[in-house]
Amino acid sequence: MAEKDCTEIGLAEKSKPTAGTEVENNTVKYGGKQNSFYYEVLDGHEHNFSEWKTIQSPCQSDYRERVCESCGYKETEGFEEGSHNWANGVVKAATCTQKGIANVYCKDCEIEKEQTEIPLAGHKYVTATNKATTSRNGSVVTACSVCRKENGRTVISYPKTVTLSGTSYTYSGKAITPSVTVKDSAGKTIAPSNYMVYYPGGRKTIGQYAVNIVFKGNYSGSVQKTFSIGPKGTKISKLSKGKKKMTVKWKKQKSQISGYEIQYSLKKNFSSGTKAKTASKKKTSVKISKLKPKKKYYVRIRTYKTVKYNGRSIKVYSAWSKTKSVKVK
Repeated sequence: MAEKDCTEIGLAEKSKPTAGTEVENNTVKYGGKQNSFYYEVLDGHEHNFSEWKTIQSPCQSDYRERVCESCGYKETEGFEEGSHNWANGVVKAATCTQKGIANVYCKDCEIEKEQTEIPLAGHKYVTATNKATTSRNGSVVTACSVCRKENGRTVISYPKTVTLSGTSYTYSGKAITPSVTVKDSAGKTIAPSNYMVYYPGGRKTIGQYAVNIVFKGNYSGSVQKTFSIGPKGTKISKLSKGKKKMTVKWKKQKSQISGYEIQYSLKKNFSSGTKAKTASKKKTSVKISKLKPKKKYYVRIRTYKTVKYNGRSIKVYSAWSKTKSVKVK
C-alpha cells in the first residue's frame, strides 16, 4: 500500500463489500469483478518543517523562514517588501547565431525582477590575408569572427613568371642592370611595389650574375634569376675547302677571352648533326677534317671566357657570328 505524506495521498485497504453494495464517494475501486478490493483515499499529513531561520536583506525587513524537509515548501513570518535599487543587466549576450537574455535586477540584494530576450547581434566581420607564394594562390577573406560566415573573398594569383629584360649581354665596361617583369598565374603584371629586387655588385666584368626578387605585401617567397655578361665576339674571315676537310679563319679578339668555339653543320639552322671544335685564344684558324665529301657545311664562331660562379668554373660565351658556308671536295 502507498504511504501518505505531504506531497501525495495514500490508500488504505477496506473490507470487501457484498454484491450490490453502494460504494462511498471517498473510495476507489480497482477492477470490475464482484471479488474486487476497495481502498479508502487518505489525505496527506502535515509538513515536516525545519527550525525557523532569520533572513536579512538590504532591501527588505528581516524575516523568519522555515522549509518543509519533505517537499521544500517555504513558510515566512514578518516579511515586508522594501525599496529595491533596480538596474538593467545582461544574463547572456546575444551573438550572430544565438539570441541573448537581458534582465532587471536589484543591485543591492541581486533579486531578479524580470527577463527579456535580446535579438540576434550583427556579424563581426574581420578581414584576413593569406599571402600568395611563388607556387600557390593566396586570398583576402572577409568573414564573421564568431560564426565564420564569409562576406567576401578575393583570390591573390601567385607570381607564375619572373623574367629579366635580358639574360645575355656583351661586355662594355659599364654596369648592367636588367629590369624585372613579374606576371601572375592569371597573366596580369604584378606591380613592382609588391617585390624588392636585389642586384649583385661588380656587374661590369665578364661573368654570370644572380638577381634576387623578394616578394612582399600580399605575396611571400623569393625567386632568383641569372644573366651573363659575355666577351666581345669575332667573325669568320675566310672558309677554305679541301678534300673532306675545311679550314676556318677568324679575326682575333685581343682581350677578355679564354678561347673560341667553332660550330659546323649540314643544317643551316644547326638543328641537328651539329658538331663543335674549340681553339685557344692564341689561334686564329683551325682545320676540320673527316667531313662528308661534296657536302655543303655551315659554320659559325663565338668567343668564350672561363669564370668562377658559385665556387665552380663555367664558360661565358659571346653571341654567335654570322653564318658562312662552304662545299667541301
